[in-house]
Amino acid sequence: MPATRLPKRPRWRTFLRGIDLLIPHARNPRLHSEQQVAKLARLLTTYGWTTPLLVDGENGIIAGHGRVLAARKLLHDGVRALPNLADLRQLPCVDGAHFTKAQRLAYMLADNRIAQEATWDPELLAGNLKDLPAARLADLTAFSEEEIKAVTLRWAPTQDVAAHGAHTNAVMPQLKVAVHEREQMAEAKRAIASALAEADIPHVFV
Repeated sequence: MPATRLPKRPRWRTFLRGIDLLIPHARNPRLHSEQQVAKLARLLTTYGWTTPLLVDGENGIIAGHGRVLAARKLLHDGVRALPNLADLRQLPCVDGAHFTKAQRLAYMLADNRIAQEATWDPELLAGNLKDLPAARLADLTAFSEEEIKAVTLRWAPTQDVAAHGAHTNAVMPQLKVAVHEREQMAEAKRAIASALAEADIPHVFV
């Protein structure tokens, strides 16, 4: 009996691409604040470039818009290299040229949306934050000083919570979605529905 031939699949090819050649997706609905870009920039200078960009065959960005903005900020600030990247002007990329136009749009939305489904285990989070060196903890984790203080006090041993009392409740971070973020999510959901319809993919949103 002849062996079954598997369908040919595209190979993921990693390469460097000049940052000036990269083109943001014109329909990317995900907004990156200056604060977030600054946090990303600090993480890049600390840990290096850990995740390649996903680009199409024409240098268009599918996934990684925020990291590109952070890299451009660093270059503007005079940073030319990262711990694991000799030239910040050449960014690691993965080739997504085999994606159809609809798949590029749909994946760009899904890549941003799926992260919003995750939640935090507060006790593990507090324990992890406490186990890390206090110096530059906000820069190293991307949590704000207020969030770190609130989480570690809220989930501290009982005597610590009692000692801080109402102050803990006052600074407890709002780990719920803010109103403007809900509006952005609604906009993203409409864009996802449009992309899925364009790709002829059945979908139901509730």
